[in-house]
Amino acid sequence: MRLCLVTPFSWSQPHDVNEHVEGIARELRGLDHSVTILASSNRAKELAAGRRALLDGLDAEVVALGPAVPISRRSRIGVPVGARANLSLALALGRFDIVHGFEPGLPSLSYLALRDAEALAVATFLSPERLSYPPGRAQRDRLLGRLDALVATSEETAAAAAARFPGHYEVISEGVDLELFRPGRKRNLIVVEWRPTERIPVRGVLRELAGLPEWEVVLLRTKPLMGRPTIPRPLRDRVHVRRLRRRAAQSRRRRGHVNSPSFAAPRRRDSRRTRSIGSASPSAPERRRAARRSWTSRSGSTICTHHWQSAGTRHSPRPTRSETGPGSSPTCTCTRAGRTTAPSIPPT
Repeated sequence: MRLCLVTPFSWSQPHDVNEHVEGIARELRGLDHSVTILASSNRAKELAAGRRALLDGLDAEVVALGPAVPISRRSRIGVPVGARANLSLALALGRFDIVHGFEPGLPSLSYLALRDAEALAVATFLSPERLSYPPGRAQRDRLLGRLDALVATSEETAAAAAARFPGHYEVISEGVDLELFRPGRKRNLIVVEWRPTERIPVRGVLRELAGLPEWEVVLLRTKPLMGRPTIPRPLRDRVHVRRLRRRAAQSRRRRGHVNSPSFAAPRRRDSRRTRSIGSASPSAPERRRAARRSWTSRSGSTICTHHWQSAGTRHSPRPTRSETGPGSSPTCTCTRAGRTTAPSIPPT
């Protein structure tokens, strides 16, 4: 069978729904089914691969139809026209037997795919908080008229979805990865997802850690633009900060693989990127020192303003009269025509 799975979230960012879709696709391919995932993405490489897949007849496992647009859960913003056109083209080229859309209660590709698909349509709801779209009852009735099966991952989600999309829901849990959650040796390790807006829970964990001498804590940062938390000095040997960089590494944190290469310690605050390695251009402090040395020659005379402007950076400090000696006027040894002495230097 040819199956199509549509996710509303960006494939280039870690998300639980994307992991759920990826797991379903992997298991279905193991049963000799042809599975194609349609999603959005903000990664240029995936967008280029998606365009090539649309030209080659949709011969790809994941097809990025367009860039992701950040919206809120209650937003009424629609999907861009380009993404809609790519979605229609993908559904026509794929000739799918089943189109399975996840979280169609959001303004996304999932809603449009289920509404416009000509094959059997299945809708899966995973959260009771993602049910605000479409706002109009007529639009919801149109979507329900196209659906052949309704699936929810919990009783709570099924009850909330039935209020907006009435129908019979089959409750199927998200499932458990037996390889990921296999029994293993337990460690005295606590992994805390650290967020800047939720500092009180982290403080409580660190306070309790002081009474547990054999335990360690890993503060996991899931966003790149986050600072480093404050760690008490007595606990610095038992508290570690790791940053989650890749989407595939998000599933590894559940196994406690905090020391894997996918988790990297954040850079220090004083670390800076240089323009190029081995660059011949001098740094700013070197230019300033060179400019100060060029002001005074070995004989004690000073350079003129013309040479000062061409000698170094514009941020180089102008010389004061104290550099030429008290009570003396700055003279210039410049041989430029029409200039024998430097102009008066304004006070700094």
